[in-house]
Amino acid sequence: MPFTPGAVLLTLSASLSYGSFDAVRKKLANTLQPLPLTALLGLGQALFFAVWTLSSGATLPLPGYLPQAAASITFSLVGNLLFMRALQVSPLSLTIPFLSFSPVFTALFSGALLGEFPRSIQALGIAWVVLGAFLLNLAKEDLASPTHFLRGVTRERGCLLMLGAALVWALGSIFDKRALVYASVPLHALVQSLGIALAILFLLLLRRDVGSLGNVRHCRGLYAVAIVVASLAQGLQLLALPLVVVSLYEAIKRCIGMTLAVINGALFFGEPVTPRKLLSIALMGTGVVFILA
Repeated sequence: MPFTPGAVLLTLSASLSYGSFDAVRKKLANTLQPLPLTALLGLGQALFFAVWTLSSGATLPLPGYLPQAAASITFSLVGNLLFMRALQVSPLSLTIPFLSFSPVFTALFSGALLGEFPRSIQALGIAWVVLGAFLLNLAKEDLASPTHFLRGVTRERGCLLMLGAALVWALGSIFDKRALVYASVPLHALVQSLGIALAILFLLLLRRDVGSLGNVRHCRGLYAVAIVVASLAQGLQLLALPLVVVSLYEAIKRCIGMTLAVINGALFFGEPVTPRKLLSIALMGTGVVFILA
């Protein structure tokens, strides 16, 4: 499936939106814990997508939609839970690099589930993006002593949990594409966001922690911005997925997201731009050139 100009535009727009959303979400995390934050974002997005669904005149999904939607919601939810658990049980520096493998998992499974296979040069591009993203997230002390990092990987349970998160998030994107065969973009976006929000609300109810949702009153303005940016990102992603090979989309999204993380970190969080970060961005950018070739 070649990249058309429209597919490139949607892919880049969705990736830029997700990169911007990551920065806003990082700010919100200072006030809201991960579970209530995810639930509130899902509820806000559901309202946005409900308006889109009604205004677009979207009809009911075709038979066969529910299993695809259920898989999409489940994989997204499990990915979030694995991600949060990984950060709880292991150091950030050891776990985050393993998210870089998401495009690899997507490439492996999209062949079986979607019949999509990247060309050789595109597979090389995915490898370059993953290498650059992994290098970007690797802690400085692990670069100086690779054996220290390898010992940590085998010792820390969070590394496997983060690999699991990368795997199930990759499967979530694949099942999003499968679901869009049976339903319109706004309807699937509504079902997905509402399903995730309701599932997390149920978890909060079990934990007797529903009151934590009230902390949103301390950041109403930023929360509103997050809803708009997150809805834009998810809507653009679902518009892009039917037009592109999912593994290639995931690699481009990873590249742009990581690059924006460096830029936003420097602009808003005082994080230094080091030679290693620049090298990582160069590697990822080279990968994207191969992917679009």
